Amino acid sequence: MNREEIIQAFVCLGEDIRNNLLSEDYQNMYHRAQAQNGWFIPMNIQRSLEEFLPWLDRKTLEDFSSRYAFAKEPKTIAVVAAGNIPAVCFHDVLCVLLSGHKLMLKLSSSDNIIIPFLFSRLKETFSLPIEFVDKIANFDAVIATGSNSSAMYFETYFGKYPHIIRKSRSSIAVVEKEEDISGIEDDILLYMGLGCRNVSLVFLPNGFSLDALKQRLSLYSHLTDHNKYRNNYDYHKAIFLMNLIPFTDACPMLLQEKRELHAPVSVLYYTYYDTRKEVVDFISQHQEELQCVVSNNFDFSDCSLVSDKILYGDSQKPSIDTFADNVDTMVFLSEL
Repeated sequence: MNREEIIQAFVCLGEDIRNNLLSEDYQNMYHRAQAQNGWFIPMNIQRSLEEFLPWLDRKTLEDFSSRYAFAKEPKTIAVVAAGNIPAVCFHDVLCVLLSGHKLMLKLSSSDNIIIPFLFSRLKETFSLPIEFVDKIANFDAVIATGSNSSAMYFETYFGKYPHIIRKSRSSIAVVEKEEDISGIEDDILLYMGLGCRNVSLVFLPNGFSLDALKQRLSLYSHLTDHNKYRNNYDYHKAIFLMNLIPFTDACPMLLQEKRELHAPVSVLYYTYYDTRKEVVDFISQHQEELQCVVSNNFDFSDCSLVSDKILYGDSQKPSIDTFADNVDTMVFLSEL
């Protein structure tokens, strides 16, 4: 297939998603995915698909792909997908195919229903070079995403191949003075906080009231009706109480004053700061662990480590040219 045919396939996929999100076929897929992975509630699967729609516009796809070479000799690219949020590997799938390569896709056992369903909708019209596998072999390059421990395994196993290997990352938000923080609840709790683009630590200026944060988080109070999320909430609350660890109950989250990343599910770390330098220094020290920095008004002008300002509510809305870990996947693919 040439690039125009691949773009046409993705445009058709976008139309199918847009026109059928609430159809019986899609609804059945949502419920099958939820039966496989209890964290994947239908509302979140639908939300993830809606976030793909801006990418699946013809002009967007043409403008994006035109910046990169199309493979004259297609290679087989193995993608080892994560399974933390619904269809999280879709951008890698898009990049591999738009670059003219063949895709060998090993899906997570926690998320192996959504992507095959989407491409099955195109099967009769387009013959995209996608192979779904349980074990990868006979490939030319690899893109693998996983935890820090699995990344060590990936480095050992895939080190001799051209590769992109992604580890665990998290995101922070920085609040400036007494500002409106509407939308920050999505950055923290969309997809139940399981994504690397979810905020796990909030920097608050000294004197900022936790009440404003609690009010925003309360918009997700329905999460305590979800069994898996509620179990985490109850567990960590019990641990805090039994060990006399100070915390604030901001149902559906537990707020703990702690200047660290990677808070557990249902827990949000927060910390107060006095100077901009404190925040910039933290970002510098943890750049390999950070995926996003979210803020409406904080001045990052002298912080080269923050390439783009992400506004409250937008951390889970990356544009098509936003690359995980700030590594340009298309450059990697075009240089093979």
